[in-house]
Formats: sequence, C-alpha cells, structure tokens
Amino acid sequence: MIVLKNKYGKYAALKVSDIKDSTRSDLIDEITFSYVINPDGGDDFR
Repeated sequence: MIVLKNKYGKYAALKVSDIKDSTRSDLIDEITFSYVINPDGGDDFR
C-alpha cells in the first residue's frame, strides 16, 4: 500500500493489484490499482 498526501492535507491510500510487463510475456505494459481517499483528511485508513 502507498499513502499519498496532497497540498490540501488530504490523504489517499493506493494498492497495486496487478502489473503487466511486455518484456515478461504480457502483451502490454499496464499497472492496475485501487484507491480510497480519506474524507476526514487524516492518514488513518482502518
């Protein structure tokens, strides 16, 4: 998981769920991820 903070002090948590690499038998290069933004502005995602 990766946690990001923007210039307004809001946090988002990102999770990489899949990576495709054309140099390793995939047809394309692609990263798939999901994210959630904490509307309260804190860094606690429990």
